[in-house]
Amino acid sequence: MKYRKTKIKDYFSVKWRDDKDYVCFACKDQKTYRNFMKKVLNSCDSVCFTVMSGIDRLEELADTELGFMRYNCLFFGYGSGVNDGDYNIHHLLVVKNSYELYEFFLNKKDIFDFDYIDKEMTIKLENPQFIKDGEVLCHTVTHEEICVVLKEVVKEMV
Repeated sequence: MKYRKTKIKDYFSVKWRDDKDYVCFACKDQKTYRNFMKKVLNSCDSVCFTVMSGIDRLEELADTELGFMRYNCLFFGYGSGVNDGDYNIHHLLVVKNSYELYEFFLNKKDIFDFDYIDKEMTIKLENPQFIKDGEVLCHTVTHEEICVVLKEVVKEMV
């Protein structure tokens, strides 16, 4: 299977805000998580995921719980990260914010609750980045359980 290398910066530009403070954020319970997600999702216009799977076309998500993301997709392509062999190619999936995405996150137990969506197709989402106007508001590293968020986003919650 051949993969065409496409850089996300050719389609979608994202930057960290150097002039703002980012803080690590931990959701201590389900209520804190839900309040946090409501605030972040109400503040962002898109979310970028790392998709770990053997799929190479967006249409292959159709029969999974991620099927709704096909219709809100802004970018899907080869990610330039480390690959774990021929059958675990990492892609980036950028979707615009929607009610379905809101429900998807609110049904998780926490920001790191990303297991295989479809074990047969080995589809797994990781590392959601919440973006507004091309700037990162919140970034997570799922397997390390790190969540870094713009201080102004959580200021009202603390």
